[in-house]
Amino acid sequence: MAAAAPDDTLLGLLRRVYDNGNSYVDADGNHCHRIPDTFSEAERQALADAGLEPNRFVAIPHDEAVNRLRQAAAGVDLRRAADAFVASMSSSDLAWLTVLPATALGLAMPAHPMEAMGGGSCRVCFHRDERADPTLRAYFRHLQGAGWGTGGPVEGLLALEATGPADGWPRPTPRDIWVFHRLLDLLRALPADARYGKARTALKDAKLLRVNNPYRCETVLEALATLGVMQTPEHPGLLHALDHRHRARSAPFHQGRGHRPRWAGGARPTASTRRWWSGCSAI
Repeated sequence: MAAAAPDDTLLGLLRRVYDNGNSYVDADGNHCHRIPDTFSEAERQALADAGLEPNRFVAIPHDEAVNRLRQAAAGVDLRRAADAFVASMSSSDLAWLTVLPATALGLAMPAHPMEAMGGGSCRVCFHRDERADPTLRAYFRHLQGAGWGTGGPVEGLLALEATGPADGWPRPTPRDIWVFHRLLDLLRALPADARYGKARTALKDAKLLRVNNPYRCETVLEALATLGVMQTPEHPGLLHALDHRHRARSAPFHQGRGHRPRWAGGARPTASTRRWWSGCSAI
């Protein structure tokens, strides 16, 4: 299991693997990254001991991924997940941002069979039958706060399984709480015709986040939209589904028109926030 928050030494080793542009596709079709020849045996062992070996691919079938994500989410303390989310604003590792949206995804997701679309992904949850590198996913969570399940249930599952016991999760500092409220105030103050791009620019210019590059600002906004903090009536977000938490746990699926499994509360992951959000939307 990958560490929830690897130390700077481990992150430095992963950076040498994943940021060198030295990737290739192996005989099985996996997108691999070459480990530099300058790596010592001790450095390789340090990654192995932390559960962060590169190119260690896993294949999790659709039904297993959905069921394991739902089970993992059902066991999460929502208050602790929310605390970790706010703590990721400033004082804690960026990966902690992913716990709350991954949990909301698992609570809202219905149990359902694979419904493959033309491109091979599931119509309900976007799962694709492909192998994942958990270490690469972990690296992007730490680097950007990205990867809670917008690409399918495997992302959310890997995020939750990397967290460890909840008593070790971070709690927000007074500054984290201040930053989070300032972020919400910033969004509320945008002009009614302001689109997603202006929100991202305004957040970056405010310099509220400890890591303050454009992609980091995007992941925060996308997480807020996924949860429903940024929402419209057509895009209520997954926090809306938490009111249906017990139903999401106990029902085999919610049947909609045509008996297609329906997400709890009518919420589900949607198109990128930049397509539908504006300053006149609710916060």
